Amino acid sequence: MEEAVTKQHAHPNTVFHRLKDLAKLYNKAPTTISNWINIYEETGTCQHAQQTTACKYTVGHRKWLCEFYTMQPLAYLDEAQEAFKHVHHLLISKSSVWWLSHECGQTRKVLVRRAMHIKERDVFRFVEELSQIDWSHSNLVFLDEVSFDNRGMGYALRGQTIAIRGGFQRKHRVSILAFIGVHGLIDYYDTQGTLIVSRFFNAAEILSTLRRFHSPKS
Repeated sequence: MEEAVTKQHAHPNTVFHRLKDLAKLYNKAPTTISNWINIYEETGTCQHAQQTTACKYTVGHRKWLCEFYTMQPLAYLDEAQEAFKHVHHLLISKSSVWWLSHECGQTRKVLVRRAMHIKERDVFRFVEELSQIDWSHSNLVFLDEVSFDNRGMGYALRGQTIAIRGGFQRKHRVSILAFIGVHGLIDYYDTQGTLIVSRFFNAAEILSTLRRFHSPKS
């Protein structure tokens, strides 16, 4: 019995089916599970091989990357990659950013904990700022944006060619941003073309600094 348990190997079909079950359990491919087993049998550990490209990065590079994530724990890997290229003029892969940040203790759990702390401070500051506002109906302002394509239009029976007198001239698109309060329309701003973000904030700034009133009589 002992010999059957310790020395008798499973049939290849049995091994294949067990790999499929493990792959389904870990949501991995069967070849990945097989590679994990081979690495464990060869090295005695499940860790991946250490990268050999990390040696080209100096202590200063590692220190800079560690300080970068200390100041910006919410930064993505591609953001850290671009910042590293801009400062050091050296190419670095996202995987190298990940491994170098782990070497200095900036693991995902540490970054998440620090990011949660920063978010809490932002929430407290935001709540404190909002508590200073007089939340009454007269202070509510609703914004609505609409665009019109002022092109000349003609009419004709379906299937027939439209008759146009004179030359056709397509006019510019007009966008309108309206500010509506509890008493009706407060003001509106129009611009040619699409209402881009800069024009949107410019209109909101003009309204907040030059047109402060809370009722039709003020």
